[in-house]
Amino acid sequence: MTLAADHGPEYLVVIDAVDGQLLFRKSLTTYQSQPVRYVVYGGDSPAPLSPTTATDPGQNVQGLGVARDTFDIIREIPEDNLGWITDGQNTTNGNNADVGLDLGWPDGIDWNGYATGSPWRVFDSPYTPRR
Repeated sequence: MTLAADHGPEYLVVIDAVDGQLLFRKSLTTYQSQPVRYVVYGGDSPAPLSPTTATDPGQNVQGLGVARDTFDIIREIPEDNLGWITDGQNTTNGNNADVGLDLGWPDGIDWNGYATGSPWRVFDSPYTPRR
């Protein structure tokens, strides 16, 4: 499979069949320009225990806690040109994400339920997992 980013920008073009004159051209490639910083657990858990053979919950086995990782991301994948959070925005409501809290009626994300970057476009909330 060939991705658009593998061979540069792509365009939609209309060419006159008689004389080959370019009649219309539109760029199909846009790029996100503002990075977003996420501070998250990069592994499978705040206390990963993988790979492991201790799969029985009755064994009382718990992995050691790990620190969160910091990711500065401009684009996630080549086809995702606007990222999780669109340029100029600072909440978890973007091209590929609509993430927030739904604590009450009616169903749907509460009006104040979106996470907001603080400082601008930095998502790092204090969190200490319980053991």
